[in-house]
Amino acid sequence: MIVRDMRWMKRCGLLGLVGVLTVGLLSGCLEVNLKSTVKTDLSGTTMMRLGLSKVALQTVQQGVGPSTASVASAPTPPQMNPFSDVSGQITQMGGTATPYENDKFIGIDISLPFKNLDEMQQQLTAVLGTPGGSSSPPLLTITAKQTANGVRIDGKVDPSLGGGDPAMSAMGGSGTPSFDLGPLLLADGYIALAFDLPGKVTDADALAVKNGGSVSWNFKLGDLPATIFAESSR
Repeated sequence: MIVRDMRWMKRCGLLGLVGVLTVGLLSGCLEVNLKSTVKTDLSGTTMMRLGLSKVALQTVQQGVGPSTASVASAPTPPQMNPFSDVSGQITQMGGTATPYENDKFIGIDISLPFKNLDEMQQQLTAVLGTPGGSSSPPLLTITAKQTANGVRIDGKVDPSLGGGDPAMSAMGGSGTPSFDLGPLLLADGYIALAFDLPGKVTDADALAVKNGGSVSWNFKLGDLPATIFAESSR
């Protein structure tokens, strides 16, 4: 079962991959760090880091929960990086993709230029949307539009990954964990979003951090779903 899940992840590539992972046993182990910079002509670039916990990958590979001591010293096998085969898909979207690895996560750094807000929105949906047929809500839904004086961003973020307990994603039909869940629940997954907008951010929701023309949000995986917005004025 575990091997089959990993092969499925490798086949699905990037488009919808994050959505697949959020409904699988790796939920709670994601690193999502996104920043979109919108220029005055509404073109711009999205920089995105997507990663998976090394603890989770080792747990999937071995079928058991490794001790935190062994995780710190054991390297993650390169073939276990489910993002390693998606550079071509990013290229087709007009962007670039570079593998990365740090002490906790392994994944991919993505750069996606966009010509307008519609294209930015489509790119974010393609990368972070839920794959067809999944009953789980998207990790992130963003809409962006030009206003009379600037740009407005609206979105929905679901750090709860569908509202369930992260532990439940690794349970079988009997409701009993199929392997040690401890390392997965300590994986420190998070979602960080930021937008640099033309002009000054004049309005935003209560969770937003505003700084001139920049606005950002930070969530830990497991947080409740949130509705976000920000509006700039030139």
